[in-house]
Order: sequence, then structure tokens, then C-alpha cells
Amino acid sequence: MKKTWTVTLASMSIFALTSTLAGNAMAGILAPTAGSLFYDVYDLAINNILKGAVGFVIGCALIGTGIWLASKVRLLEAISSVISGILVIKLDSLLTSASAIF
Repeated sequence: MKKTWTVTLASMSIFALTSTLAGNAMAGILAPTAGSLFYDVYDLAINNILKGAVGFVIGCALIGTGIWLASKVRLLEAISSVISGILVIKLDSLLTSASAIF
């Protein structure tokens, strides 16, 4: 019984440490300023692709795939597809809100 308690305590400590470190890593998600090192890459990936027509089409396709999978009664895949489509469409606002929280 004592060994199980030790293993549980160790796993809880590791979880607490990794979640603390992950919270600190989330603070680095900020949009780069114009003229910084990777601004061109960020501008192309986020502003032109994800916020543009390509990101909207990908998000709508994922939502449509989720609806099609729901009609085939594959609910787990349908739910994950719809959530992924919503995340693709709203990714820019999620990134800015995550940086504001942390």
C-alpha cells in the first residue's frame, strides 16, 4: 500500500511541475511586431492563410466532414472534426486571447 501512495505522489508532482512549465510556455504566444525576425513567416501563415480564404475553406470542410460523419453515426470522429473546424476558423482570436490570459 505504501508503494502505491509513493507512486501516486510522484506522478502528481510531475504533473504539477509540467503544468507549471506549460503555463509559462504559453506566455510566449504573442503576435510579432513588424520588422522582427519571424514577422514575415507569421504574416504568411496566420494573416494570409488562416485568416484568409484558405483557412475558412479548411474550417468549413472540417465542419462539413463532421456533419457527414455524424450522419454515418461515427460520433467521436464527428465531434473532433467539428471542434477542429471551429478551432481553425477562430485560431487567430484564440491565439490572442491565450496570450492575454497568460
